[in-house]
Amino acid sequence: MDIVTKICTKCNIEKEIENFAFRKRSKNKQAWCKDCSSENNKLWYLNNKERKGDYGKAYNQSHVYEMRLTRYKRRYGISREDFERMLSSQNGLCGICKCSLEDSLVVDHNHKNGKVRELLCYKCNTGLGLVDDNIEILQKFKEYIKKHD
Repeated sequence: MDIVTKICTKCNIEKEIENFAFRKRSKNKQAWCKDCSSENNKLWYLNNKERKGDYGKAYNQSHVYEMRLTRYKRRYGISREDFERMLSSQNGLCGICKCSLEDSLVVDHNHKNGKVRELLCYKCNTGLGLVDDNIEILQKFKEYIKKHD
C-alpha cells in the first residue's frame, strides 16, 4: 500500500506526498515539505549571498572542462568521447589557422543544419560568423588582402 500523506517535520502539517521532494540519489522523500524547504533556502540565500557567490565561483573555476563538455552535449549533441576524438584528430589545433586550441576552443557548426564541423579557435569561429559562412565574402576578403599586401 502506497503512502499518500506525510507530516512535515518543520511545520508539522500533514500533506500529500507530492508536496515532498525526493532526496538526492534516493527514492525516499525529504522530511520537510517543498514549501518549508523553499522558505528555508530563501532565508539561507538572503543571509549568505556572499558565501553563495563564492561557492559558485569556486565550483566554476574547478570544473571548467566538465562544464564545457556539458555545454557541448546540450548545444551540439556531442559526447565527451566525440569531443576528445575531434580534438585528437586535429592534434589540438584549430581547423583553420592551426593555432593551439588550449584556451580559445570553440565547436564550429553549420547554422543552417546544426551539424558540427570542427573545433576552431575563437578568432576563426568569430570570423566565420561575421561573414555568415558566406564563401563569396570570404573570397573577397582573400582578394582584398592580396591587393593590399
